[in-house]
Amino acid sequence: LNNQLESELKGLKESQVSELNILLECIREKDNALVKATTEKGELAASMVEKNICLEKLATTQGLNNQLESELKGLKERQAVESNGLLECIREKNNALSKVTTEKGELAEKLRKAETSNESVIQEGRAGLLDDTSAAAASESTIKSLRSV
Repeated sequence: LNNQLESELKGLKESQVSELNILLECIREKDNALVKATTEKGELAASMVEKNICLEKLATTQGLNNQLESELKGLKERQAVESNGLLECIREKNNALSKVTTEKGELAEKLRKAETSNESVIQEGRAGLLDDTSAAAASESTIKSLRSV
């Protein structure tokens, strides 16, 4: 009976040892899987941090782009206003130049008329001087003949 009990006990022990070894192997596999999962979780967390940094940089860049677009729009609007002002100034200068050119033409025409009139007066004056000179010579000749009488 003792031998039989020892034999059964030995069988039970071997069976329990075998089952314990199977359980230990299962625990090791679970531990390895847990370590692997934890490592992957850490890698994912690091990747998420990197992605968040990239998203923050992207948001900052987008904000800067929006600001630059707004400033560019303002510059274009100011440039358009300044261009319109310059165009108006050019129109005013052209109008003034046209007026001055017209007045210059009118003055040139008046000057030509005055020069023509002056030339006529000069010609008349010369003719009158010749007449006066002739008259003076005749008077002088008359005076001489009267003195000789």
